[in-house]
Amino acid sequence: MAEFVNQRIEDMLNELEQMKRIGLYTDEEIKMISKRRKDFEYKIHRRVRCKEDFLKYVGYECVLLQNIKLRREQNKISDKKNDIEYTISKRVIKLFKELITRFPNDLEIWLNFMEFCKSVQNTYVITGYLEKLTQIHGDKAKVWQLAGRWEYEEMNSLDSGRTYIMKGIQRHVDSQDLHIDLLRIELLMAEAMTEDDLVTQMTRINLVVDFALKNVQSVDFIIKMCTIVNDFSFATDVRTKLFTILWEKYCDDSDAWNFIADCELKNKDVGGFDWLSLNSNAFTSHYPSNLESFVNVHETAISKVPTRKSVLNYINSAIKLIANTEFGMATKLNTMNRAFTTGHTLKLLNEQYYKLWLDILCSDSVTGRDKILNILEEACQNIPSSEFIWLERLKRCTNNSNDMMILFKKAKLAVPTEKVASLWEYVITSTKDITTLKKLYQESMMLPPKMASTVKPLLLKSYHENSGIDFARSEYKSMAITTPFVIELHNAMIEIEKCEKVPNAKHLRLCYNLAIQQFGSKDVDVWLRCVEFEIQAGHPEACGALYSRACSNLNDSVVSTFMSKYSEVINRN
Repeated sequence: MAEFVNQRIEDMLNELEQMKRIGLYTDEEIKMISKRRKDFEYKIHRRVRCKEDFLKYVGYECVLLQNIKLRREQNKISDKKNDIEYTISKRVIKLFKELITRFPNDLEIWLNFMEFCKSVQNTYVITGYLEKLTQIHGDKAKVWQLAGRWEYEEMNSLDSGRTYIMKGIQRHVDSQDLHIDLLRIELLMAEAMTEDDLVTQMTRINLVVDFALKNVQSVDFIIKMCTIVNDFSFATDVRTKLFTILWEKYCDDSDAWNFIADCELKNKDVGGFDWLSLNSNAFTSHYPSNLESFVNVHETAISKVPTRKSVLNYINSAIKLIANTEFGMATKLNTMNRAFTTGHTLKLLNEQYYKLWLDILCSDSVTGRDKILNILEEACQNIPSSEFIWLERLKRCTNNSNDMMILFKKAKLAVPTEKVASLWEYVITSTKDITTLKKLYQESMMLPPKMASTVKPLLLKSYHENSGIDFARSEYKSMAITTPFVIELHNAMIEIEKCEKVPNAKHLRLCYNLAIQQFGSKDVDVWLRCVEFEIQAGHPEACGALYSRACSNLNDSVVSTFMSKYSEVINRN
């Protein structure tokens, strides 16, 4: 084996010498490449050969090719590509061939082989292996599709591609993808034919369509076929046949209507069907005719197929108009607004769609505040548990504190307790009246601890902002001893005290001590923060007593953690 491996390495010397000669790699790098290859060669020529060793070798060579490409671009080197890249590509292809021979049942190897050959523009190699691929993996419709597409897309051979697709259909008669690809190939062949030959080919195409529809029956399949045929102007009869079947069989399917609306928007032929006759209240406007038809189709669909899906198809299609450069922004916004209004009227919008709609309404200077309020009020009735919708209503009551409190009371009854945090936060930060804030505090005493940890600090900060430090201190003492106890309240008061021009050590010490009394059995950090405070306040002698108290009061499970962190604090200060 050693002689064989050495021979393989010698065969690589020319490309390595060329890499060095043109300045792609240094002597050290060349030696490293040679060593890695030698290691791989020994591994793949062992008595028991492992798939992973081959794959790693292939991976290494592919990375090397990428690195060579990068270095050529950086150093503007274009020489000796045949001696270097072409030789490496041949080696990788040889490795793939051996992999396929030894592990033919691994489809992933075949797919990687095809991808590599495509990347190095050596597509002819794969053509010789497609027959073997379909023999081994012919039980998978995807493989026949891959083989067919390789021939007609990579090799520009429609005949060979059609052969593989038709063989695939014989084994997988219900495969949508194979029938779709066969129709596409037949249409591409017809496109290149003379007028005399086209008549015969169109007969063949009709047979292909009939056979496909006999074996695959779904609205998605019909839509895919219509989409393909729409790209070929000469296929008028086929188009009419497909659209007729679409209407006759699937006129109660929202996806069919959605497709027709899309065709109207793109000015595609819909087979001559007069869908407008189904709508006695057709929408007329100054819109371009294709957009007007788009709106009418969707609204007709909702009247004929009044489902949530019909409405969401309308809205989602209208949202996609944003990327359409054919229409002005005002027209697009009006269309989206109309679609959202339809969904809102039918009570079929969810919270996410209300968020999108509100963004549109707020960006439209024509939409008045009262209209938005009416929409939000009705939205609360449609989705009473939506925190977002109630919050948007509250935001529009800022000028009237009494109205906001009445609305907040309704919101608390409708929204689950665990989801009202943002409502509490908005109301507290928006309220300036101390009496109202104190009422809010009384109500907050019934909140669960998790919610209280958010609400209590917010109230304390509002007390400070609206009535000053003395009032905040007074209320803090009361709030601190009222359950549920929350560490965030003490932290908020400490921050307030520290923001004073001259922080008051006496009041700060009170905050730290109250935190220790309530959380000193489990929370190591409350003790450490107090230790740091005493050091910074110029009383390091107090740390010893704090240390002893902490070791006595903390649970045994966290004492060692405290001792370790205490030492870090002392050393740091």
